[in-house]
Amino acid sequence: MSEQPPLGPPSFGPNEGPPVLPLESAGPPDSSAAPSRPGVPGSGVSGSGVPDSGVSGSGVSGALSGSSSPPPFPGPPPLLVDGPAISEDRLDRPAAGPGPAPIEAAEVPLTANDYGYDPGPHHRRGLDRRPWWGIGDVLLMIPIMVGVLLVSFGVMAALAVVEGVDLFAGTGSDPADLPASMLVIPTLIQQASWFGWPFLVSRWKGLGPVRDWGWAFKPVDLAIGFGTAFIAIFAAAVVGAGLGGLVGLEDESLAENTQVITRLEGSPWLYGLLFVVVVGAPLSEEVLFRGLILRSFQKRWGSVAGVAASVLLFVPLHIADGGFLTSGQVVLWGSIATLGAILSVCAVLSNRLAGPIIAHVLINAIGSAGALGWFDGLFEGLPS
Repeated sequence: MSEQPPLGPPSFGPNEGPPVLPLESAGPPDSSAAPSRPGVPGSGVSGSGVPDSGVSGSGVSGALSGSSSPPPFPGPPPLLVDGPAISEDRLDRPAAGPGPAPIEAAEVPLTANDYGYDPGPHHRRGLDRRPWWGIGDVLLMIPIMVGVLLVSFGVMAALAVVEGVDLFAGTGSDPADLPASMLVIPTLIQQASWFGWPFLVSRWKGLGPVRDWGWAFKPVDLAIGFGTAFIAIFAAAVVGAGLGGLVGLEDESLAENTQVITRLEGSPWLYGLLFVVVVGAPLSEEVLFRGLILRSFQKRWGSVAGVAASVLLFVPLHIADGGFLTSGQVVLWGSIATLGAILSVCAVLSNRLAGPIIAHVLINAIGSAGALGWFDGLFEGLPS
């Protein structure tokens, strides 16, 4: 038996080494030396079994030997990116053909979350953290109202000089006894501050009055406003009658707050006062109480807290003709609380202020017309 050579790498003598082939001998393998097989499409392997690099042996030898023939590629080989070859200078350009449609911020209904605020494109794009208004802006109304009262008092003092009224002599102890100008003009100043502060807060810290307070109108809001006014007037009458029986109220006029309107009947200032009551009050009070106040508490603690806060802050502003802390005042506050609660619920459910504003206008208009006797004789002749 012949001796087998040991396994392992070949060994060479001290002055020997592996044979070196001349470069001229490098080239493609002889296809006749190995059996040919068909190429595999997409595998990068030619029929001869050698990886298909696209570079022939003669091209390599010519490049290495300084031949004048150019290399097969002027630069690095093309890159394969899931399809046809794309050269490096085109990697920063979009491929030809239609691409995916750009993502745009879509409009989301105002009922996007539990406090009636749609985050909108600001949150989706991560550009802002709005809205960041809240309870602090409601508390800021306290110094604002104090400042407005001081301004109003200054205006009243100037008008007192014009009207010949001594404010410090007891003549103006009852607001209904003041001249009409001293009632209308300071009230307009106060309403302007109530209307302007929520809009300023919304522009400064929010997404605008439409998204923050629901300052929008749709035709359906007319029906919402009329329906809400009817429900509110009926409910307030029922509550007022019930409270009147509990506290033993005998004169219903003591639970009203329309004395100042009846006193100006026949005066040109009556129309200014009607504008304040029928237009100015609904706009300013709804934006403040059903806008900033309701939404701030709703954003922090939910809808029930928002409705409750708006009602509790809305009621004390209404003083009965019979005086403060009387049975008439208790009945008036009960009726006003009922009206305020229904208007607040309407604002939450509709997510807009148009419905509550229309309802508030109708309530004040009907109350003012009734106080002036415009409905007297309306139902005369009808069977009782």
